[in-house]
Amino acid sequence: MCHWQRNYGDIVGFKLARQQIYLFSHPSLIEQALIKQSDIFVKIYDAKKPKGLALILGQGLVTSQGDLWRRQRRIMQPIFQRSNLTNMFEQMVTAGQHTLSRGEILGDDAEVNLADEMMQLTLEVITQTMFSTSVLGDIKKIAPALDTGLRYAAKTVANPLTLPLCIPTPANQKFKHASALLDDVIYGIIAQLRQDPTQKNDLLAVLLKANDAESGEKMTDQQIRDEVITIFSAGHEMTANLLTWTLYLLTKHPTVLAKLQGGLASLQGKMPDKSDLQALIYTRAVLNKSMRFRPPVWLIMRKVNRETEIDGYTLKANSLVMFSIYNLHHHVDF
Repeated sequence: MCHWQRNYGDIVGFKLARQQIYLFSHPSLIEQALIKQSDIFVKIYDAKKPKGLALILGQGLVTSQGDLWRRQRRIMQPIFQRSNLTNMFEQMVTAGQHTLSRGEILGDDAEVNLADEMMQLTLEVITQTMFSTSVLGDIKKIAPALDTGLRYAAKTVANPLTLPLCIPTPANQKFKHASALLDDVIYGIIAQLRQDPTQKNDLLAVLLKANDAESGEKMTDQQIRDEVITIFSAGHEMTANLLTWTLYLLTKHPTVLAKLQGGLASLQGKMPDKSDLQALIYTRAVLNKSMRFRPPVWLIMRKVNRETEIDGYTLKANSLVMFSIYNLHHHVDF
């Protein structure tokens, strides 16, 4: 995709088998499609024939669209306000301390797989903030099943010739087993929480209590299941990838690492608290720069639901468009 953008420009058309696909690699093109023509460039979701992330995420915020997306966003947006998230700060700091403690007992010559360490860190954060301690035993099953599901979903996008799930190939069987396990665990936890009258402050309990400000309706168990898996995947694997790439890039840029460490010196060795976060301006800049270099979500896809035109190019109905976040963030014009 990088090669195509450099050699052929910001709009590239190509085919995989019989499927027409376009690659967009400029912010103005993405604005025209996702903002100005959002009714034409729609998410790829068919409840009868789900593809890509929809196979595992269902109709969570990432995959849903239209009225359902707007309703779910209205319900969930207040939950993720800064004031609510800071209530979970203590669990996040504790998870960070556990990661540091594992490192402190290692010898000077020890080799550590940082990707695995960051996966373990973000898994601890998301489980401690999303689920109550009474169900943590079941949570260990979610991460490997979700990893299987996400990898399978990615392959269905990369290969348009993937055999349908009704055909019992080893990959299909493995995916169906992982999907069934996720459903069993999450629906079981939801049922347990609905029966337990005690008040809990974890993220799942908040989702169960949340309602639409316009209609007053609460989410169904199916909607909660889809949002839980969506949040879990974003808070676990994607965040771990961000942290891993950030640490890697810092080793390649020692002057940036030194400046970052200098900014953290103001903490005088203590763990940051809520009041410290806004002062860590350079830390935030480092994370943003890392996301530009190595975006954890590097590609977005949409379906063109009717023929349209962008920058003088005609795009066919039922074609697919890939928005390359990676190309966007490495564009020579910027």
